[in-house]
Amino acid sequence: MNYYYLNTEAKNLPGQRPHETWIKQNRAFVSGEAYGPKLGKLRPGDICFMYVNGQGVIAVGTVLEHWDRQPSDPLLVYPPSLGPEYQIKVDWFLTLQHKPISARILRDIIGWTSPQAVQRITNHVAAERLLDYARQQAGRD
Repeated sequence: MNYYYLNTEAKNLPGQRPHETWIKQNRAFVSGEAYGPKLGKLRPGDICFMYVNGQGVIAVGTVLEHWDRQPSDPLLVYPPSLGPEYQIKVDWFLTLQHKPISARILRDIIGWTSPQAVQRITNHVAAERLLDYARQQAGRD
């Protein structure tokens, strides 16, 4: 099992907040040819921390499938101008929308530096500390 943080980005379809669609659809999304293969790094059982720009980590999930390499149809999150949209099933088992984990806490726990579409957390001990912290934030000790 590996740990990743995923950035929902701010560019989305008008009137939508990407993270709400991610949670509602039990999926993670990326847009553009360069970002699709990044989903290919994820494996069933991997843990993902959903990062929202300006808010922090607002959900934690488990990857449920391998990336199928197929573009989404219809587009659910990103406008067509950004290129094809890709998705993967994720069970968002913790939601932290009312108590997001801030960028400062991410820096303190995992040495996080900046949001990227899909970024592996290489220090498993730190990632497990972050998961424990997320459970505490969600009230699931």
